[in-house]
Amino acid sequence: MVNPRLSLALLSITLVVLTTFLINLTRLIPNSPVVWNNSQTPIMSNQVSNSNQATWKIHSNTTYQYQLKYPPSWQTHESVEPDLVSLYAGERSGDMLTKYAEITILARPVDQEFTKMWNLTPESGKILEIDGQKALVQEPTDSRPGKTYSFLHQSVFYQIQSQIYETANLPEYLKKIAEPPEYYQKVFNQILSTFKFLEPSP
Repeated sequence: MVNPRLSLALLSITLVVLTTFLINLTRLIPNSPVVWNNSQTPIMSNQVSNSNQATWKIHSNTTYQYQLKYPPSWQTHESVEPDLVSLYAGERSGDMLTKYAEITILARPVDQEFTKMWNLTPESGKILEIDGQKALVQEPTDSRPGKTYSFLHQSVFYQIQSQIYETANLPEYLKKIAEPPEYYQKVFNQILSTFKFLEPSP
């Protein structure tokens, strides 16, 4: 016959050991929240944190004197003219390029008449600052699929547009590689936060 006191003692010891194990285990688990990509593989949300920007690539445009950073897995494409630059996340298979998300930077010199007309007021819409310059924020529309940031600096008009592409019609293996829109939106915000104007060359 099992001694009731012995059984109670063993149960108490087991509970103490189990509680201690669980407490130590929670200390080992990082506090960073987890987000999920389409393949249901957990990725830590701090993959797009400021601490990792030290490993990001740098794109510099010496013609229009600006610079910004972007993730190392992203690619760049410049048109023949330096006016338009594309930063994108995507996959290339032969001649086929599939883009998941993209930021384009358009820079164009403007005349004095345009400069005088460019006067942002609260009535213009949502306004934020990009490296000290007031920028007009325009939400996506049917004719403009991405969020657009427009601003003027030293007689150059800049437009930065972000866009997340629809992945519903992609092959399954590409759907699994693509991240959810919320992930790319975080990356967009961080890329924009790195934008800065360069000092003119002497």
